[in-house]
This record gives sequence, C-alpha cells and structure tokens, in this order.
Amino acid sequence: MRVFAMARAAALTGDPILKHAVEQARNFLLIRRLADGGWNHGGWYAASERVASYPETTGMALAALRGFPPQVMRPSIDLAEASIARAGSLEAWAWLNMSLVIHNRRAPTERSDAPVEFPVWTVRDLALGILSSNASSPANPFTASAT
Repeated sequence: MRVFAMARAAALTGDPILKHAVEQARNFLLIRRLADGGWNHGGWYAASERVASYPETTGMALAALRGFPPQVMRPSIDLAEASIARAGSLEAWAWLNMSLVIHNRRAPTERSDAPVEFPVWTVRDLALGILSSNASSPANPFTASAT
C-alpha cells in the first residue's frame, strides 16, 4: 500500500525523489514475482523451491504495478483472472478485482459485487469489499490513476 501512497504523493508534488522511490519499489516487486506469475508473503526461499503465490498478495502487487507494459504483466494478469473465481476470502477477491480493473481486464461499467459467500471478519475486509465493489469509481484511491 505504500506504493499507492508514494505514487499519489509523487503525482501531486512532482517530487523527483518520490518518483524515483516509486520506480524502485515497483521494480523491487516485479523482480520478486514467482514462477506462476504471482507473489507470496515475500519470505526467503531457495531458488530450487517451487513456491505458490497467494491471491491477496498477488492482487496487491499487481495493482501496485500499474503502468507496466501489458506483455510484461501478462502472466500476473492471467493468474489474477484465473484466481478470482476461486478466491477463498473477501480480501483475496477484493485485491484481485481491483488489480484487474487497474489493468483494464474488467469493464469499468461492470459492477463487481463481492460474492455473498465471503464472510466479513474485520473492518479491513468490509473496507476492501466496499472499495473493490466500486473499483471503477474515479474516487477509489486504489484504482484511480495517481496522475
């Protein structure tokens, strides 16, 4: 989420140091993408290990990588599209949905209501569900362009 805040601040201020920090953070995320196209908790693992990604982390990272060329993001976007139908939590669904809106893989006019089978366990779940259900709104801090 820091990438979102830094990108917004960089766009508003034009600060070249912030712009550079955003670029570094996004590159950091991109080079830590797993073989399946997603991201996990970011812990250490041996290069020979086959590590699975987490849908929540994948959605967050993919959303933070707004603006990268579609061909670079294709494996991650494909994974998000495949994962959203089987998301196991409201948090996973919300981040995957918002990342797909950000990367223009869901119609901006499509209302993306969260599936009702997801329980709301925390205020964070509720907030993410509301934000994601309104992912196409220009007022959404995660999906609206920072520029």
